[in-house]
Amino acid sequence: MNTKLKIIYVLTAAICLLAVGLLAFVSCIHKDPIFNIENNFNQPVTVYFQGQKMGKINPGQSKIFYPNDVLTKK
Repeated sequence: MNTKLKIIYVLTAAICLLAVGLLAFVSCIHKDPIFNIENNFNQPVTVYFQGQKMGKINPGQSKIFYPNDVLTKK
């Protein structure tokens, strides 16, 4: 087998292993929880999370809440 061809195979294998390792690392990163709450009632709704007021949602609207932001502001 040609030496250049061996080098190409080794480099291709190394790049594939690096890509798989990078994907495994990225998938292990812990992400903060996100709550997307929609108000289907005809009156405003106040959202509470563990006793702390998160905010209000008007009728027919939705809002994204990040509980970790509220919980770390104590």
